[in-house]
Amino acid sequence: MVGLFNGPSAVATDNAGNVYVADLGNNRIQKFTSTGTYLTQWGSPGIGNGQFSDPWGVATDLVGDVYVVDHSNHRVQKSGDGVTPTRSSTWGRLKSPAGPSEARGALSING
Repeated sequence: MVGLFNGPSAVATDNAGNVYVADLGNNRIQKFTSTGTYLTQWGSPGIGNGQFSDPWGVATDLVGDVYVVDHSNHRVQKSGDGVTPTRSSTWGRLKSPAGPSEARGALSING
Protein backbone atom coordinates (compact mmCIF):
# COMPACT_ATOMS: atom_id res chain seq x y z
CA MET A 1 0.00 0.00 0.00
CA VAL A 2 1.07 3.53 -0.74
CA GLY A 3 3.03 5.18 2.06
CA LEU A 4 3.11 2.07 4.26
CA PHE A 5 6.46 0.46 4.97
CA ASN A 6 7.67 -3.01 5.84
CA GLY A 7 11.14 -2.49 7.23
CA PRO A 8 12.31 0.89 5.92
CA SER A 9 16.09 0.58 5.69
CA ALA A 10 17.38 3.89 4.33
CA VAL A 11 16.37 7.45 3.50
CA ALA A 12 17.85 9.95 1.03
CA THR A 13 16.89 13.37 -0.29
CA ASP A 14 17.49 15.02 -3.64
CA ASN A 15 18.30 18.66 -4.45
CA ALA A 16 14.59 19.45 -4.77
CA GLY A 17 13.95 18.20 -1.24
CA ASN A 18 12.15 15.02 -2.30
CA VAL A 19 12.56 12.08 0.07
CA TYR A 20 13.34 8.51 -1.06
CA VAL A 21 12.75 5.59 1.30
CA ALA A 22 14.19 2.10 0.72
CA ASP A 23 11.35 -0.21 1.77
CA LEU A 24 13.21 -3.45 2.49
CA GLY A 25 10.29 -5.80 3.16
CA ASN A 26 8.28 -4.61 0.16
CA ASN A 27 11.27 -4.57 -2.21
CA ARG A 28 10.57 -1.06 -3.43
CA ILE A 29 11.56 2.58 -3.23
CA GLN A 30 8.95 5.17 -2.29
CA LYS A 31 9.29 8.86 -3.14
CA PHE A 32 7.67 11.72 -1.17
CA THR A 33 7.78 15.51 -1.16
CA SER A 34 9.61 17.24 1.66
CA THR A 35 6.25 17.65 3.41
CA GLY A 36 5.45 13.92 3.21
CA THR A 37 3.08 13.84 0.25
CA TYR A 38 3.39 10.57 -1.67
CA LEU A 39 4.69 11.00 -5.24
CA THR A 40 5.52 7.57 -6.66
CA GLN A 41 7.12 4.20 -6.03
CA TRP A 42 8.99 1.59 -8.01
CA GLY A 43 10.23 -1.93 -7.48
CA SER A 44 8.97 -5.42 -6.92
CA PRO A 45 10.59 -8.68 -5.84
CA GLY A 46 12.89 -10.17 -8.46
CA ILE A 47 16.14 -9.96 -10.38
CA GLY A 48 15.19 -7.78 -13.38
CA ASN A 49 15.75 -4.07 -13.86
CA GLY A 50 13.58 -2.20 -11.39
CA GLN A 51 13.18 -5.29 -9.23
CA PHE A 52 14.88 -5.72 -5.88
CA SER A 53 15.80 -8.32 -3.31
CA ASP A 54 16.39 -6.45 -0.06
CA PRO A 55 17.00 -2.81 -1.05
CA TRP A 56 19.24 -1.82 1.87
CA GLY A 57 20.35 1.62 0.79
CA VAL A 58 19.39 4.60 -1.33
CA ALA A 59 21.28 7.76 -2.32
CA THR A 60 21.02 10.57 -4.83
CA ASP A 61 23.70 12.50 -6.66
CA LEU A 62 23.92 16.15 -7.61
CA VAL A 63 22.16 15.68 -10.97
CA GLY A 64 19.20 13.76 -9.54
CA ASP A 65 20.20 10.17 -10.24
CA VAL A 66 18.93 7.70 -7.63
CA TYR A 67 21.12 4.74 -6.60
CA VAL A 68 19.68 1.70 -4.82
CA VAL A 69 21.81 -0.96 -3.13
CA ASP A 70 20.05 -4.18 -4.11
CA HIS A 71 21.72 -6.25 -1.39
CA SER A 72 20.62 -9.84 -2.02
CA ASN A 73 20.95 -9.41 -5.81
CA HIS A 74 24.54 -8.22 -5.20
CA ARG A 75 24.23 -5.08 -7.31
CA VAL A 76 23.48 -1.38 -7.45
CA GLN A 77 20.69 -0.04 -9.63
CA LYS A 78 20.67 3.52 -10.94
CA SER A 79 17.64 5.54 -11.96
CA GLY A 80 18.21 8.68 -13.97
CA ASP A 81 14.68 9.99 -13.57
CA GLY A 82 13.85 8.66 -10.11
CA VAL A 83 11.33 6.22 -11.57
CA THR A 84 12.95 4.02 -14.23
CA PRO A 85 15.84 2.01 -12.76
CA THR A 86 18.51 0.53 -14.97
CA ARG A 87 21.06 -1.99 -13.78
CA SER A 88 24.49 -0.47 -13.56
CA SER A 89 27.28 -2.44 -15.20
CA THR A 90 29.94 -0.29 -13.56
CA TRP A 91 30.33 -2.21 -10.31
CA GLY A 92 30.07 -5.85 -11.38
CA ARG A 93 28.95 -8.41 -8.81
CA LEU A 94 29.32 -7.15 -5.26
CA LYS A 95 29.79 -9.64 -2.44
CA SER A 96 27.75 -7.88 0.20
CA PRO A 97 26.85 -4.34 -0.88
CA ALA A 98 26.04 -1.78 1.79
CA GLY A 99 25.53 1.94 1.78
CA PRO A 100 25.44 3.97 -0.35
CA SER A 101 26.50 7.33 0.99
CA GLU A 102 27.09 10.64 -0.76
CA ALA A 103 29.42 13.41 0.26
CA ARG A 104 30.55 16.43 -1.79
CA GLY A 105 29.10 14.89 -4.94
CA ALA A 106 31.02 11.59 -4.63
CA LEU A 107 29.05 8.40 -4.23
CA SER A 108 30.52 5.65 -2.04
CA ILE A 109 29.35 2.02 -1.95
CA ASN A 110 30.85 -0.61 0.33
CA GLY A 111 30.85 -4.08 -1.10
